[in-house]
Amino acid sequence: MMILELLGPDGPTTRFRLGERPLSIGRDPSNDVVLPDDTISSRHASVWVQGSDVWLEDLRSTTGTTVNGGRATEPMKVKVGDVIEVGGTGKRLQVSAESVPTSTPSTDTPAFPVVEDVRGGIGKPIQSDRFRIGGDPGADLVVAAQPDEAATILVYPTGEIWLGRGDTSEELRDGEEFSVGANRLRIAFNGSGRDATRNVKRTEPRYVLRATLDGPTGAEATICDESSGRTHTIRAESRATVLYLLAKRFVADTTAGIPAELAGWCPDDELVASLGGQTAVDNPSNGLAVLLNRIRRDLKVAGLDPWCVEKRRGHVRIRARSVFVG
Repeated sequence: MMILELLGPDGPTTRFRLGERPLSIGRDPSNDVVLPDDTISSRHASVWVQGSDVWLEDLRSTTGTTVNGGRATEPMKVKVGDVIEVGGTGKRLQVSAESVPTSTPSTDTPAFPVVEDVRGGIGKPIQSDRFRIGGDPGADLVVAAQPDEAATILVYPTGEIWLGRGDTSEELRDGEEFSVGANRLRIAFNGSGRDATRNVKRTEPRYVLRATLDGPTGAEATICDESSGRTHTIRAESRATVLYLLAKRFVADTTAGIPAELAGWCPDDELVASLGGQTAVDNPSNGLAVLLNRIRRDLKVAGLDPWCVEKRRGHVRIRARSVFVG
């Protein structure tokens, strides 16, 4: 059993067991490891076990995360004895191992996060990392809503739950309410806490992205859903360039050994700098947001999942099964 120990001046003070469900670290009281320090982000970092390895991801925190003094800029493996430091005042945690007696496997029914109707109290479990809400009969939760009011709940490997709606996404906390059409809904864990997210099925990305800056008319990006054969090509220079840059980051990360489900996150400011004059000069960040919104709109019109272009905490990535850069 792998554990994470919170270190004080005289040694470990608190111990947290690590498992497949990411252990969240941050200032917000909803975290597993709550550190009430203004230099620590509300959602700062997460640590979890994958196979025989322990992984750490800094969740785009303001002050950063270090491992043995080195900055953790990408998801990375950590080992027993490694010291993780978060925030600007030296809050330290250490990866350790403990032996535990063999126990009988649990036969309890798996717990899932739930989407509840605030007025009616009816809930439906979120069993997949892509949970669609809307008026479409094929939605996971069918409610009275127009197509443009539909929403998608995104559950990340870190255990975070986000709501994708329109052209933007926002993080949802336990008990937080939101609207889809005239329906008031909320996320609830029903007493099981964030452990419920460990049971959510991770769907396999099904898209293949091919991107180049040297197509017949310049930058070009093609996204193909190989399960259905549906393909869409983007030739608008700025949008195709964004996808090319995301493809390059995805390839670099996976080549470096980062698992595909964690790979490809590119900082907003790096994208803005690479795009140069292709974003609004007076507000580059807003210009990037406009480009991402247009890409998502293109994908939605083409019948593809607009949320394969993911954005959270100042970073963007393409969620794909495989990527080819020309």
